[in-house]
Amino acid sequence: MFRNIHISTKITALVLLLTLFSIVSISLFTLKINEDARLEESTVVLESVTSSNKAMAEQFLIRIQKALTLVDQAAQIATIDSLQLDEWKDKLQWQQLSVCDVKGTVIRTTDADLAVGSNLTDAGTGLLELAGQQLYLSQVKKLSDGQPYFYAAVTSGDHVLVAKIDLTKFFASLHHAKALGATGEALILNHDPSTNKVIIQTPGMLDAVSGLKPYDISDARATIARLASEKETGTGLARDYRNKQVMTAWAKTTVGNWVIATKYDYPDEVAAAKKALREIYIMAGFTIVALAVLFAMIFSRSLTQPLNQMRNTLEMVAKGV
Repeated sequence: MFRNIHISTKITALVLLLTLFSIVSISLFTLKINEDARLEESTVVLESVTSSNKAMAEQFLIRIQKALTLVDQAAQIATIDSLQLDEWKDKLQWQQLSVCDVKGTVIRTTDADLAVGSNLTDAGTGLLELAGQQLYLSQVKKLSDGQPYFYAAVTSGDHVLVAKIDLTKFFASLHHAKALGATGEALILNHDPSTNKVIIQTPGMLDAVSGLKPYDISDARATIARLASEKETGTGLARDYRNKQVMTAWAKTTVGNWVIATKYDYPDEVAAAKKALREIYIMAGFTIVALAVLFAMIFSRSLTQPLNQMRNTLEMVAKGV
């Protein structure tokens, strides 16, 4: 059967088989390497976005801390009663500025809706516990028009300076995780040590996960914050607020109690990366096979043509031509 096959066809088939064997061997050897390289590249992007967002968050919080310290120094030079709250509020571009006693009772404020003698409950229950030790940050909240804000506070002698600050520009300045695919996401988490609760601070999540309750630090959905409490920076697999497995990078701010995190859905992105690589390998394989067949046909023809001419010449000699 094989004797009846033309020699050029045999050569083409042999080259095709060798090409297919080479493609399969190289693909099996390099596919895992390329998959790991893709994952490593994604990890680098995670770390880069997280590091950048952490730097911006810390600069933002440090500016707030220094501004509140400056107001405190002005209060010590003068008195709390003579402190020009409206002037400081406008100069620092804050929404409101209030002075409370150590029990949280409002003494003076720029907020027309906040009565003197009332308690500043909107700032959170941790205000009195933490303001004396460090810069206190309340949970991020939203006004009726969707504007995100939070409270920052420091102690000033027997008083507490409390600033209500608009976060719209800050959140707009953060880098997002579009380079990580459709499931890429940048988050800010607030771990409150006084309650051991974790709450998502990112405004987008306040919309998408309406009515989201604080997670206990032991909850699987608070894994990222728990990892950050054990190690200030790092990368690894975790569970997010949807209880889905994610690859994440996190970093804890040195000021305040924020955890900056970037993540993507690990199973989905890994499957998508593998699919994309396989498609590339298949297309490349078809192209190489087509080129190999083409070159084999050209090579076999150039090889067999002189042999055919010699055979024809010998046949003519044998016939006495």
